[in-house]
Amino acid sequence: MSFRVAIVIGQLSYGGAERQVSLLARGLVAAGWPATVICLSGDLEPFGVELEQAGVPLRLVPRSRHYEPGRVLRLASLLRAEKVELIHSHLESANIYSYLARPLAGRPAFIPSVRTRSLKTGLFEGALIGRSLKAGDYIHANCLAAARTFAERYRIALTRFRVIHNGVNPFPETGREAKKAARQELGIPQGRLVVANLSKDSPDKNIPAFLRLVRSLSSRLGNLTALVAGQGLDSSYAGREKVAAAGGPEILFLGPLRDVRPVFAAADLFVLTSIREGLPNVIMEAMVSGLPVVSYAVGGVGELVEDGVSGRLVPYGDEEGLFEAALGLLQDSALAQTLGAAGRRRMLEHFSMEKTVSGATEMYLEVHRKRQHG
Repeated sequence: MSFRVAIVIGQLSYGGAERQVSLLARGLVAAGWPATVICLSGDLEPFGVELEQAGVPLRLVPRSRHYEPGRVLRLASLLRAEKVELIHSHLESANIYSYLARPLAGRPAFIPSVRTRSLKTGLFEGALIGRSLKAGDYIHANCLAAARTFAERYRIALTRFRVIHNGVNPFPETGREAKKAARQELGIPQGRLVVANLSKDSPDKNIPAFLRLVRSLSSRLGNLTALVAGQGLDSSYAGREKVAAAGGPEILFLGPLRDVRPVFAAADLFVLTSIREGLPNVIMEAMVSGLPVVSYAVGGVGELVEDGVSGRLVPYGDEEGLFEAALGLLQDSALAQTLGAAGRRRMLEHFSMEKTVSGATEMYLEVHRKRQHG
């Protein structure tokens, strides 16, 4: 059994939620569900383009400013035209617009989604977020940490939340030849130690802490290259931060990448220094590549990484602990390989995209049954 689902999101540019919407929509369509993605802006690169290339129906409700009543009416009209029976919205803006448009669209079933992030909002926006969540048949959380955060903030029973973890597609495990080829592609000498971070130029991603770490590691080990990739992390960032100081580590700022696999293949270690996270796709992708991971234990990271088993976790802000964990794995290649292999197994067994799609469709059917029976 399936019915018409609209996946609503504010934009489809680079971002973890946007990547998950693309993966989920493609998975639903492949499973025979009549799913449509509705984007509340014209920001479609890269995931909107990816959806269109995959043949997933994509509809746009362009914006001229952040919140505008006309966009509510256009979204409601589109939902009616598409005969949508269930709205699955992602992130606060889409949750609010879907909540406001729903009464004008025949009141289809409604599942807003949450991820852990900064919850600094004005009174009006905060009230709308709370109302949108409370109006949901269920609330989809991508990790238990997100469910607990929003349940406490908006005084919603935790039983209203359904935790469906992000999924990851199985990257090929990196072998010796793949590592060699990736390093050649990036211009990295074969004998160097390589540490990677993929994120974006945002205060929450805490890139300065990563740069301090690689400087400390370089001072101890010498033979080190750091890879930094993501939106805003290009040559302009390097110049602004003056990180390419004489005598410091080699740091390659690669900017946003459509294909991140060469970065994982080239690296010996992945380190995430974020202040806040939900269930970061980038850690999942590093782990499924077989790359050992060191991260601050924020948000849902602890739901992915088992400390000492499939990676290393450090309390947020403990830069000395972060250094010791990273140094230990760079100096012990056998341990690094063991943790990397365990991380890959964990992703393949528990965090596959098939599990995410299956969890979503089970949630949809549960909502459908509940509404049918009263």
